[in-house]
Amino acid sequence: MTRRNLKDMKRPAKKATDKKKLAKKTQQKKGAVRSATEHDGGKQIKWGRFVLIAVLFTVSVAGLTQVKWQEIYQKTYQVTNRPLASIKISGEFRFVSRVELEELISSQLDGSFVDLNLQEVKSAIENNPWVESVLVERIWPDSLKLKIEEHYPIARWNDNGFINRAGRLIKVESNEVLVDLPLLSGKDENSNELSKNYFFFSESLKRSGLKISALSVDNKMSWSLYLDQGFELVFGREDVQSKLENFKFVFKAHLGRKINQIDRVDLRYEKGLAVKWKENSAFVAVSPGQ
Repeated sequence: MTRRNLKDMKRPAKKATDKKKLAKKTQQKKGAVRSATEHDGGKQIKWGRFVLIAVLFTVSVAGLTQVKWQEIYQKTYQVTNRPLASIKISGEFRFVSRVELEELISSQLDGSFVDLNLQEVKSAIENNPWVESVLVERIWPDSLKLKIEEHYPIARWNDNGFINRAGRLIKVESNEVLVDLPLLSGKDENSNELSKNYFFFSESLKRSGLKISALSVDNKMSWSLYLDQGFELVFGREDVQSKLENFKFVFKAHLGRKINQIDRVDLRYEKGLAVKWKENSAFVAVSPGQ
């Protein structure tokens, strides 16, 4: 038997051996897979228990923390919520007395420092018609600070109100304290137009050295002005601004030298005006062109 034949007889045995090794490796791999799966399952069970314990621990701690914060809040509230010790009021007061304000604030103090409702205090003070705005602040630990600004009246309105610097009508029980201010008279619904014309007339006449003491408008919207210099201007209800310019021209050219003798100037004429002198009741027609 030759060597080649011997080699051929040994080859099937090697293949069988290789197959056995391959089968063994495959079984080992399968076993490894099963072992890994079982091992991972054990880990998942352990991690699940850990997460559950962690959640329970967190909930317990949160509950304890909430209880502690409530206790802290209660203790802090008891310490800080003390009676109000002082009230500091600032502002320029011409129409509202400081005593009146203190009494008004005291009427709102139905609780301690923390319980005090600042908005209610602010609203109560601003209900006073002479007060325009209020700024209220807590000053820890037991003080209250108020900055109060009154309205700034520029004219009286009839006998129960005034016009502030913004042109707004403010109603009061009595405006006797404003007796030195000009008097505006008319219906409440005409207050806005009347105040606008007052500003216009005042600024325009100031250049002529004249000052308004009273301004009125009747039911027919006929305008009349009373001046500090002691005479009246009657405009009617049409072309008021152009008539005012005519008056200023004639006043500068003719009437200024006789201002103390003028009782009334009637501007209701289309192309001129009429003057009533204090010495007599006669009207003298005067044309702007003369």
